[in-house]
Amino acid sequence: MSRTDWGLGTWLGILLVACGGKTVSDSAGAGGTTGASAPDFGGALAGGTPSGGSASGGTAGTGAVMGCYVAVQADACCTPPLAADSLASPDPCLVPYDDLYLNATLEACPDAQSCLWMNCIRVRPSSRVLTRDHAGACVVTDECVHAASDCVVASDRDRCCECPAVLPRVVVETDPCIVVGDEAPRIPCADCSSIRCAGCTGVLPNPACGPQGEFGLATCMAGVR
Repeated sequence: MSRTDWGLGTWLGILLVACGGKTVSDSAGAGGTTGASAPDFGGALAGGTPSGGSASGGTAGTGAVMGCYVAVQADACCTPPLAADSLASPDPCLVPYDDLYLNATLEACPDAQSCLWMNCIRVRPSSRVLTRDHAGACVVTDECVHAASDCVVASDRDRCCECPAVLPRVVVETDPCIVVGDEAPRIPCADCSSIRCAGCTGVLPNPACGPQGEFGLATCMAGVR
């Protein structure tokens, strides 16, 4: 069972966005780069309550069934990520943030090929947690209120060469490939056995919660020890 299959089966067929089993060699133009690490800040899951009343993204699982995810319009070069709705009419060029440069994306959305030649700066999502507003639209929301309760140091086992990072608790608890410490993933994730990665520092980041980005949303980040 893949990471996406797990989410579809568990959350009533609504899209659970993650890396979808991506490895370094899956990315267009990656060429199996030794020691390459996946873009950070990419794990994007829905969070919150239907009314959007939870600033921290809600309890585990409640957001995932809401069908919201961080996406990129692949055929609109250099545009920032946006909150997308998996219940909306399908658009082959509207893809999850981490799938932007996958071969499958470029095959389904040929117009995205031209973006590979542009020197775009890949913008981070303003938040990895989404909810629905009072009108039912998918919107980004705060990742945290208190670092101690809303932010967790964890590792994404679906990304080769990933070191522990500070992530929103709702993302950790709803993504089967993100684990805390030496825990085993709940499903088979990326096979990184052929990738030689540089070692991590061994010093775990200190969870912090604070505003950042142009929207000033509270996000989980590594704080100063």
